Amino acid sequence: MGFVTQSPQDQFVGGNVADEVRAGLRGRPDAAARVEEILRAIRLWRYRDVSPYLLSQGQQRRLGVAALTACGCRVLVCDEPTYAQDRRATLAVMRALTELVDRDGMCLIFSTHDRALARDFADVIWEMEGGKLRALTESGM
Repeated sequence: MGFVTQSPQDQFVGGNVADEVRAGLRGRPDAAARVEEILRAIRLWRYRDVSPYLLSQGQQRRLGVAALTACGCRVLVCDEPTYAQDRRATLAVMRALTELVDRDGMCLIFSTHDRALARDFADVIWEMEGGKLRALTESGM
């Protein structure tokens, strides 16, 4: 199980962007190719040799998500994975995550304030209101 926090810089373990993703691929013979594939998918390949701490907040968030997707988690919980992203980056992150769901059977749980994003990418939508959690239907949105 993996968890991506709202402050991904608190989770960084690599000296550069590529190392951050590579950390989750230890022992895999295809690690170099997977690092490139993952970083290209989230538009961070050109920063592969840069310290994660020098990235923008949005780039750090994408890297935090990407690094945990490389680990092969069966369940991934992401706290607002698309915060501080433009539409293009939002779609890149969510497509990368849903590809893992479709391809590897990973369970993705994510929080968001963006109802359209939830409608577009979630199978089940829950809403927290007044300290209570309730299921929403498509018509309830």
